[in-house]
Amino acid sequence: MGTLVILGLIGCESVPESPLAARARSVFGLSLPCSVASCAPHLDGGSLGGVLIGARGDSLEFAWDGAMRVMPEPPASILHDRARLSAWGDSVASAGTRLAYIGADWFGAPGASPLAVGSPAETLFIEILRSCAGRDSSSSFHPLLARRNCPPPSYFAWRIIQCLEEQRAHSFDKSARRVN
Repeated sequence: MGTLVILGLIGCESVPESPLAARARSVFGLSLPCSVASCAPHLDGGSLGGVLIGARGDSLEFAWDGAMRVMPEPPASILHDRARLSAWGDSVASAGTRLAYIGADWFGAPGASPLAVGSPAETLFIEILRSCAGRDSSSSFHPLLARRNCPPPSYFAWRIIQCLEEQRAHSFDKSARRVN
């Protein structure tokens, strides 16, 4: 008359957490995998901010300080030499440190905590952002942003990664020159 159903729990062990996921949870309180929910420029001339959403619904606000800076006046001795003036401008423009921040989606907001260049926290942030942006990079333009011809959030996330890694390389180059 009745049917007896026996369910076994064979092979239902939990999957171990990856080392990256464990560090992301421990350091930033973010579960992996995560997604770039938003990432866009601010109106200050170049800073970017966004939010990562974790697998468990947790989130991490982040920012990158790419805001415009006022350039100092070039030395009068190089004003006549276009090549030297250009080289001076490039070196001054790239001399400033542009940090990543967590805890807010704008670097100047209350709660924004800087990540030091080359620090373990910055390294972890770059790894997390790369894993999210890589997974989200196939996403198409957001319908609301497409009207404004604005790239998807993953585009800006990749830009942050590129800028932070270039800055790290430049920072390590300076360190190596001081040692030699």
